[in-house]
Amino acid sequence: GFDDDSKDLGAGKLMDNAVPSGPAGEIFRLQTQADELTRRIELEKRRTKDVESGIERVHAKIIEQRREMGGVDAAQEKNTHIQRNLKMLENRLDKALGKYNDALAHNKQLRGTIDNLRKERVLFDDIYKKLEHELSEKKNRMGEIIERSDKAYEARDKAVSEMAKLKQQADKEQLAFEKEWRELTKLIEHDKKMRAFMKNKAKAQGAAEEARLAAEADEAER
Repeated sequence: GFDDDSKDLGAGKLMDNAVPSGPAGEIFRLQTQADELTRRIELEKRRTKDVESGIERVHAKIIEQRREMGGVDAAQEKNTHIQRNLKMLENRLDKALGKYNDALAHNKQLRGTIDNLRKERVLFDDIYKKLEHELSEKKNRMGEIIERSDKAYEARDKAVSEMAKLKQQADKEQLAFEKEWRELTKLIEHDKKMRAFMKNKAKAQGAAEEARLAAEADEAER
Protein backbone atom coordinates (compact mmCIF):
# COMPACT_ATOMS: atom_id res chain seq x y z
CA GLY A 1 0.00 0.00 0.00
CA PHE A 2 1.00 3.62 0.53
CA ASP A 3 3.16 2.82 3.58
CA ASP A 4 5.19 0.44 1.41
CA ASP A 5 5.59 3.23 -1.15
CA SER A 6 6.97 5.54 1.55
CA LYS A 7 9.48 2.86 2.55
CA ASP A 8 10.48 2.45 -1.09
CA LEU A 9 10.99 6.20 -1.42
CA GLY A 10 13.15 6.16 1.72
CA ALA A 11 15.24 3.38 0.24
CA GLY A 12 15.50 5.43 -2.96
CA LYS A 13 16.89 8.35 -0.98
CA LEU A 14 19.46 6.11 0.63
CA MET A 15 20.44 4.82 -2.76
CA ASP A 16 20.69 8.41 -4.06
CA ASN A 17 23.27 9.12 -1.37
CA ALA A 18 25.46 6.37 -2.84
CA VAL A 19 25.25 7.77 -6.40
CA PRO A 20 28.21 9.98 -7.46
CA SER A 21 27.53 13.68 -7.85
CA GLY A 22 27.46 15.43 -11.19
CA PRO A 23 25.25 15.23 -14.31
CA ALA A 24 25.94 11.52 -14.86
CA GLY A 25 24.96 10.72 -11.29
CA GLU A 26 21.80 12.84 -11.58
CA ILE A 27 20.77 11.04 -14.78
CA PHE A 28 21.39 7.70 -13.09
CA ARG A 29 19.29 8.79 -10.08
CA LEU A 30 16.39 9.92 -12.29
CA GLN A 31 16.51 6.69 -14.28
CA THR A 32 16.48 4.64 -11.06
CA GLN A 33 13.50 6.59 -9.68
CA ALA A 34 11.62 6.21 -12.96
CA ASP A 35 12.24 2.45 -12.96
CA GLU A 36 11.10 2.20 -9.32
CA LEU A 37 7.92 4.18 -10.01
CA THR A 38 7.20 2.09 -13.08
CA ARG A 39 7.52 -1.04 -10.93
CA ARG A 40 5.08 0.40 -8.39
CA ILE A 41 2.60 1.33 -11.12
CA GLU A 42 2.65 -2.27 -12.32
CA LEU A 43 2.09 -3.36 -8.71
CA GLU A 44 -0.83 -0.93 -8.37
CA LYS A 45 -2.26 -2.28 -11.62
CA ARG A 46 -2.26 -5.78 -10.15
CA ARG A 47 -3.82 -4.51 -6.93
CA THR A 48 -6.45 -2.61 -8.90
CA LYS A 49 -7.23 -5.73 -10.86
CA ASP A 50 -7.62 -7.66 -7.60
CA VAL A 51 -9.96 -4.96 -6.23
CA GLU A 52 -12.03 -5.04 -9.42
CA SER A 53 -12.29 -8.81 -9.13
CA GLY A 54 -13.38 -8.44 -5.48
CA ILE A 55 -16.01 -5.85 -6.48
CA GLU A 56 -17.37 -8.20 -9.11
CA ARG A 57 -17.58 -11.01 -6.54
CA VAL A 58 -19.38 -8.74 -4.08
CA HIS A 59 -21.84 -7.68 -6.78
CA ALA A 60 -22.44 -11.31 -7.63
CA LYS A 61 -23.11 -12.15 -3.97
CA ILE A 62 -25.50 -9.20 -3.62
CA ILE A 63 -27.45 -10.34 -6.66
CA GLU A 64 -27.48 -13.89 -5.31
CA GLN A 65 -28.73 -12.74 -1.88
CA ARG A 66 -31.48 -10.65 -3.43
CA ARG A 67 -32.50 -13.60 -5.55
CA GLU A 68 -32.64 -15.79 -2.46
CA MET A 69 -34.89 -13.27 -0.70
CA GLY A 70 -37.73 -14.25 -2.96
CA GLY A 71 -40.98 -12.30 -2.97
CA VAL A 72 -42.74 -10.33 -0.21
CA ASP A 73 -44.09 -13.59 1.26
CA ALA A 74 -40.63 -14.89 2.34
CA ALA A 75 -40.12 -15.56 6.01
CA GLN A 76 -39.24 -12.51 8.13
CA GLU A 77 -36.23 -14.23 9.71
CA LYS A 78 -34.77 -15.08 6.35
CA ASN A 79 -35.43 -11.56 5.14
CA THR A 80 -33.68 -10.06 8.18
CA HIS A 81 -30.69 -12.37 7.75
CA ILE A 82 -30.41 -11.58 4.10
CA GLN A 83 -30.76 -7.84 4.74
CA ARG A 84 -27.94 -8.08 7.26
CA ASN A 85 -25.79 -9.92 4.74
CA LEU A 86 -26.62 -7.36 2.08
CA LYS A 87 -25.67 -4.52 4.41
CA MET A 88 -22.37 -6.24 5.18
CA LEU A 89 -21.67 -6.86 1.50
CA GLU A 90 -22.57 -3.28 0.63
CA ASN A 91 -20.14 -2.03 3.30
CA ARG A 92 -17.45 -4.28 1.92
CA LEU A 93 -18.26 -2.98 -1.53
CA ASP A 94 -17.98 0.65 -0.36
CA LYS A 95 -14.62 -0.08 1.24
CA ALA A 96 -13.41 -1.87 -1.89
CA LEU A 97 -14.55 1.05 -4.06
CA GLY A 98 -12.75 3.46 -1.71
CA LYS A 99 -9.54 1.48 -1.97
CA TYR A 100 -9.99 1.26 -5.71
CA ASN A 101 -10.41 5.05 -6.02
CA ASP A 102 -7.41 5.60 -3.76
CA ALA A 103 -5.37 3.24 -5.91
CA LEU A 104 -6.44 5.07 -9.07
CA ALA A 105 -5.53 8.43 -7.54
CA HIS A 106 -2.18 7.11 -6.35
CA ASN A 107 -1.56 5.54 -9.73
CA LYS A 108 -2.27 8.89 -11.41
CA GLN A 109 0.11 10.63 -9.01
CA LEU A 110 2.83 8.10 -9.73
CA ARG A 111 2.37 8.57 -13.47
CA GLY A 112 2.70 12.33 -13.03
CA THR A 113 5.89 11.82 -11.02
CA ILE A 114 7.29 9.54 -13.71
CA ASP A 115 6.51 12.10 -16.43
CA ASN A 116 8.29 14.80 -14.43
CA LEU A 117 11.27 12.54 -13.85
CA ARG A 118 11.46 11.71 -17.54
CA LYS A 119 11.41 15.43 -18.40
CA GLU A 120 14.14 16.07 -15.83
CA ARG A 121 16.16 13.18 -17.20
CA VAL A 122 15.91 14.58 -20.74
CA LEU A 123 16.94 18.00 -19.42
CA PHE A 124 19.90 16.62 -17.48
CA ASP A 125 20.86 14.47 -20.45
CA ASP A 126 21.00 17.58 -22.64
CA ILE A 127 23.01 19.44 -19.99
CA TYR A 128 25.37 16.48 -19.64
CA LYS A 129 25.93 16.29 -23.40
CA LYS A 130 26.55 20.05 -23.50
CA LEU A 131 29.06 19.79 -20.66
CA GLU A 132 30.78 16.87 -22.39
CA HIS A 133 31.04 18.92 -25.60
CA GLU A 134 32.42 21.94 -23.74
CA LEU A 135 34.90 19.74 -21.88
CA SER A 136 36.05 18.18 -25.16
CA GLU A 137 36.53 21.63 -26.70
CA LYS A 138 38.47 22.81 -23.65
CA LYS A 139 40.69 19.73 -23.82
CA ASN A 140 41.36 20.41 -27.50
CA ARG A 141 42.16 24.06 -26.81
CA MET A 142 44.39 23.05 -23.92
CA GLY A 143 46.20 20.60 -26.19
CA GLU A 144 46.74 23.36 -28.78
CA ILE A 145 48.02 25.74 -26.08
CA ILE A 146 50.40 23.09 -24.75
CA GLU A 147 51.61 22.35 -28.28
CA ARG A 148 52.19 26.06 -28.97
CA SER A 149 53.89 26.41 -25.60
CA ASP A 150 56.18 23.47 -26.38
CA LYS A 151 57.06 25.02 -29.73
CA ALA A 152 57.68 28.39 -28.05
CA TYR A 153 59.98 26.74 -25.50
CA GLU A 154 61.80 24.95 -28.30
CA ALA A 155 62.17 28.22 -30.22
CA ARG A 156 63.38 29.96 -27.06
CA ASP A 157 65.90 27.22 -26.34
CA LYS A 158 67.09 27.38 -29.93
CA ALA A 159 67.42 31.17 -29.75
CA VAL A 160 69.32 30.91 -26.45
CA SER A 161 71.63 28.35 -28.01
CA GLU A 162 72.20 30.55 -31.08
CA MET A 163 72.86 33.55 -28.85
CA ALA A 164 75.37 31.53 -26.83
CA LYS A 165 77.12 30.48 -30.05
CA LEU A 166 77.17 34.08 -31.31
CA LYS A 167 78.52 35.32 -27.98
CA GLN A 168 81.19 32.64 -28.02
CA GLN A 169 82.13 33.60 -31.57
CA ALA A 170 82.14 37.29 -30.65
CA ASP A 171 84.37 36.57 -27.65
CA LYS A 172 86.79 34.65 -29.87
CA GLU A 173 86.83 37.45 -32.42
CA GLN A 174 87.36 40.01 -29.63
CA LEU A 175 90.30 38.06 -28.28
CA ALA A 176 91.76 37.69 -31.78
CA PHE A 177 91.29 41.41 -32.41
CA GLU A 178 92.97 42.35 -29.13
CA LYS A 179 95.86 40.01 -29.86
CA GLU A 180 96.25 41.42 -33.38
CA TRP A 181 96.01 44.97 -32.03
CA ARG A 182 98.77 44.30 -29.51
CA GLU A 183 100.98 42.84 -32.22
CA LEU A 184 100.25 45.75 -34.54
CA THR A 185 101.01 48.22 -31.75
CA LYS A 186 104.34 46.50 -31.18
CA LEU A 187 105.14 46.71 -34.92
CA ILE A 188 104.24 50.40 -35.00
CA GLU A 189 106.44 51.13 -31.96
CA HIS A 190 109.28 49.12 -33.52
CA ASP A 191 108.87 50.99 -36.81
CA LYS A 192 108.93 54.33 -34.98
CA LYS A 193 112.13 53.31 -33.19
CA MET A 194 113.72 52.14 -36.47
CA ARG A 195 112.76 55.40 -38.20
CA ALA A 196 114.26 57.43 -35.37
CA PHE A 197 117.39 55.30 -35.42
CA MET A 198 117.78 55.64 -39.18
CA LYS A 199 117.14 59.37 -39.00
CA ASN A 200 119.74 59.84 -36.31
CA LYS A 201 122.19 57.63 -38.23
CA ALA A 202 121.65 59.58 -41.46
CA LYS A 203 122.07 62.82 -39.59
CA ALA A 204 125.32 61.57 -38.07
CA GLN A 205 126.58 60.38 -41.43
CA GLY A 206 125.76 63.76 -43.04
CA ALA A 207 127.63 65.62 -40.35
CA ALA A 208 130.64 63.36 -40.83
CA GLU A 209 130.53 63.85 -44.59
CA GLU A 210 130.37 67.60 -44.19
CA ALA A 211 133.36 67.52 -41.84
CA ARG A 212 135.32 65.39 -44.30
CA LEU A 213 134.52 67.71 -47.20
CA ALA A 214 135.47 70.70 -45.13
CA ALA A 215 138.80 69.11 -44.23
CA GLU A 216 139.48 68.29 -47.86
CA ALA A 217 138.72 71.89 -48.86
CA ASP A 218 141.08 73.21 -46.26
CA GLU A 219 143.77 70.83 -47.45
CA ALA A 220 143.32 71.97 -51.04
CA GLU A 221 143.64 75.61 -50.18
CA ARG A 222 146.97 75.04 -48.64
